[in-house]
Parts: sequence; C-alpha cells; structure tokens
Amino acid sequence: MILKNYMQNNFMQGFKKQIQPQGSAVPSEESQKIHIMPGKFQLSGPKKGNKLFLILILLLVILFITLVGLAVLYKSAWSQPAGIVNNVNIAPIENINTNTDTNIDANVNLDTSDSPSPSPSAEALDFSDLDNDGLTGEEEKIFSTNANSPDTDSDGYRDEEEILLGYDPRWKDKNLEGSDLVNVYNFLDVDLLYPVSWQATDNGLIASFDTKKSDVITFTQTSFEQNMDRADLMNVIQIDDPMIFESDLEETKTKNYETVYKTNNGLKYYFFSNDLRKMLILSYEPADIQSPIYLSVFQMMANSLTL
Repeated sequence: MILKNYMQNNFMQGFKKQIQPQGSAVPSEESQKIHIMPGKFQLSGPKKGNKLFLILILLLVILFITLVGLAVLYKSAWSQPAGIVNNVNIAPIENINTNTDTNIDANVNLDTSDSPSPSPSAEALDFSDLDNDGLTGEEEKIFSTNANSPDTDSDGYRDEEEILLGYDPRWKDKNLEGSDLVNVYNFLDVDLLYPVSWQATDNGLIASFDTKKSDVITFTQTSFEQNMDRADLMNVIQIDDPMIFESDLEETKTKNYETVYKTNNGLKYYFFSNDLRKMLILSYEPADIQSPIYLSVFQMMANSLTL
C-alpha cells in the first residue's frame, strides 16, 4: 500500500513535468506578481516643455508670414503711380491747395457785414519815400503819382505840396476835387475830401474813414449853446481829451478856417467856426503811431474841410 502510494505520486509528478513548458516552474508567490515595464520603455504623452516649444515655433511662423505680407503690401503701394493708393484716387497736392484757396476766397466774399474789412496781414505796407516828395509809397498809390519822381506833372511843385493845396499832382493847374482820386463826404453840413479807395460811414454822430490798412480816421462835431471866448478854447479841447495840454498843441489855420489847433504830431485837428459856436474834431488813429503811413492824406482832408 505504501509502495502503491509512492508510485502514484511519482507518476503524477512526472506527468506534470511532461505537460509543463520547458524551463517553467510553478509560479511562486513573488513570481505571480505582475511585472511592470520600466518607465523609459513606456509610451507617454508630450511633456509640458514640449508644448511651450511647439507654441513658440507656431508664433514665429505666424510672425514671419505677417512680416512677409506687410513687405509685399508696402512694395506694392510704392510701386503704384503717384496719386493712387490701394486703387483709391487721391487728388494731387496742387489740386488740394487750389481748392483750399478757393474756399477761403469764397468765405471772404460771403462776408456782407457793414464792419470794415480787415486788412491783409500778409501784405507789407510801403512806408518808403524814394523820391523825397513827402508821400509814402502807399500814398503814391492812392494819388497815382510817380514814386520815382518828386514832381509827377513837372510843374515845379512837389507832389505833396500840390495835394495839400488841393491840386491833382498828375496834371498842371487841375483841382483835386472833381478828379477820379477823391470823393466828397458830407457830414453834419460839413464837406471834406477822402480817397476813392477808402470807405466812409457814419452813425449820425461820428464819421469814420476806413483806410483798408488798419488805420482809421474819424470826424465829429460839437456845438455850443453860447459863443465861446478864445480863452475858453483850451478848456473845451481838454474836455474832449483830458490828456492834451497846451504845450501839446500849436495854432494854425486852413484856407477855410481861421481858428485851428492841431497836436504836435499832426494826428488831431480842432476846428472852430468863426462865431466859436461849433468845434469840429478830425482824428487820425494809425496802426503804428510812430510811423503814420497816411499823414499827408490826413492833412489834405483837414485842409479840404469846409462848412
């Protein structure tokens, strides 16, 4: 019986060895554990650093494509004919300037206000007296005289002398009044001459003469209720202008007035009627008080004043 059991066990063990694969053994407790492949042989997803690197490469490619596109557009724009950008017609520079000037002129022409038009600041005034006849370059223009000859009509009198005496300096023995150089303005029953190129207006109390060059000449009249004494004339003048003193005035006369006072700088005249019942004031307000450009014209106006 013992022998029988021993033989059976040996037979079974030999049978198991025959059916078990060569080199295999009965798995032990440790051998039955699952073996895991080392990490370096495992397949894994992309690392974080690799993602950033790919994004950077992508951005560089996009930037390169953008720069190439801009360069192509820039080259295309410069290679097109002048005045056309991206098939949009643009007026040439000279047309733009012409249109701008036209608009400015239109705005000026549309100004219909009664106020004196401003003088062109860009135009230089001619203060010169090349021929030493007493007239500035601007006054030579007003009276159409020869700026290079002190005696335009060659009658032996300087152009300024003729104008102050009421003669046309262009012709011998011809009066200034009635010529095409001056107009007659009547204000409060008083007449005086002024250049045809100037504009004369009044508000019933004061008459103004716009020279078109920022200088302004005004004229007004004052009446007294009773006759004045010659001793009172200075007081009357100071009532008009408290800044004027007797030393600032000189007494003179014109062909139409016997009692006349004018300031030493020649910019203001006070005329008194023969009965001393009226005082006429003629004032010149130049843009530059040191260099009045129309002083001879102003003196001509003063000499022409008549009741």
